[in-house]
Amino acid sequence: MTIASYIRKTINMLEASNIEYVAGRDFDKEEETVVNGTTYALGNTRHEDSNVSKNDFSIYKKVRDGGFEYKDKFYPQEFYVEVGTLDVSPYAKRDEVLQAYNKWLKTNKG
Repeated sequence: MTIASYIRKTINMLEASNIEYVAGRDFDKEEETVVNGTTYALGNTRHEDSNVSKNDFSIYKKVRDGGFEYKDKFYPQEFYVEVGTLDVSPYAKRDEVLQAYNKWLKTNKG
């Protein structure tokens, strides 16, 4: 096998794997929408740098419910995979972000 084929094999493997994110831990769930039985969420990852706060908006698809038990108490979690990003300013107003989110849903899943 050549080096190029090893590289291609690695790239294919990385592209095939979906990292699962947990709402509330890995991103803030801003909005949730069910389209044709599939739950999508608008997620926001905030980046704070001294006195500046930036937002990074992505679209997530729910893949499963789960959770963990700690000291005899169950903590539910929702697991998502990232399926898209929103091309909006990190300082965009909520209305602009929601408009871009709804447009993405109609274009990609509606």
